[in-house]
This record gives sequence, C-alpha cells and structure tokens, in this order.
Amino acid sequence: MDGEGVGVQYEYACSDRLGRSDWNLRRPCPQFNYPGSYRFPYLQGTNAAFRRELLLRVGGFDEAFAYYLDETELCLRVNDAGYVIRQLSGAKVRHKMAASGLREGRVILDHSPILKSKLYFSLRHGKKVHSGREIEKEWKRFVGEHQAVISMWIRKGWAEASQWEEFERRVQVSETWARQRAGLPPVLLGWEEGKVLPQMEWVSFHSLP
Repeated sequence: MDGEGVGVQYEYACSDRLGRSDWNLRRPCPQFNYPGSYRFPYLQGTNAAFRRELLLRVGGFDEAFAYYLDETELCLRVNDAGYVIRQLSGAKVRHKMAASGLREGRVILDHSPILKSKLYFSLRHGKKVHSGREIEKEWKRFVGEHQAVISMWIRKGWAEASQWEEFERRVQVSETWARQRAGLPPVLLGWEEGKVLPQMEWVSFHSLP
C-alpha cells in the first residue's frame, strides 16, 4: 500500500539483466523463476523476507549498492542459484516514506545513489547478454528519463534551476564510480562473518519473450 494506506503502490514485479523493472504486474511471474532466466521475479525491499541460510549461501546483499536495485540484484542471484522467489498476494504492508536528506517531498535532491546503482547493475549483470553499445544506450535512456523529470520540477517551481547543473555533475561522478566498481569483484558475505566471496561463476542465459 502507499503511504496513506489507500492506493496500491506495488503488487508484483520482475526485472531484466539491465535492471529494467516492471512493477505494474497484476499477478506473480513464476515462469521466470529458473537459473539463467533473462527476466526474473523480484521482491521490493519494502516488503521482502529471506531465509538467513539462503542469504549466506548466495553472499547476501552486494555492499556496492547504497539503495535502489539492491534487493533486485539479490533476487537475481537467488534465482540463478536455483532457489524460488515466492510472490505472495496476502503479504501487504503500508509503505511510509521517512524523512531523508536525499529528497524533499517528491523531489529528489541527490540522484547519485540511483545513478550509481543503475549503471553498476547493468555493467555487472548485463555484459553476458548485451553488447557494450546496448548497455550505453540504456544508460543514456535512464539519464534522459531523470533529466525530463528534473525539467518538469523546474517548470513547476518545485526545484531551483541550479539543480539541473548539479544533476549533470552527479551523472559524471556516478558514471566514473560505477565503471570502476564494476571492474572489481563484488563484496559479498560468506558463511563466515566478514569473509568475502570471489565473483560468482556465471550460468548460461536464456532469453524469454
């Protein structure tokens, strides 16, 4: 449910290996729940639960993510490891948004975590099935999508014109960070507390329509 407890914010979702999510599904998508599936079901972090033993087996959350796509990336690895993601119709929560220095109402003040997570996810998981050109195209589309939103905020007087220049600066910084970080092994926890696992072996991929 949304913050007011009136509307439905999200029911079911799936994503692909570039982090392109579809959260407008009206029913679960178990048909994508198998190792190597190009699309895969995932759970929103606002309403998800994982077995502790499972988290340890797959390495837990990737520490590179501040937020955005962190739970999606975890579900991808859970899926690839051969475990089942259950999307349950009766698991309902009211999602209230806490105050944050990253946003003011609906206006995002700092896009950096979102930008970093998007490109990092795409580079980490998209290279086995997408060309570098395709990944770059998706990155430009994603940045352009946010540029359009910022332009709308400025036109409506919700944001200062200076936010445009600040966003452009954050794009450059975030892109540099994501490219560098994606070239390193992910930081994942193993069975022993504090143990870092090596990069996981890739399974074969199968694209579904």
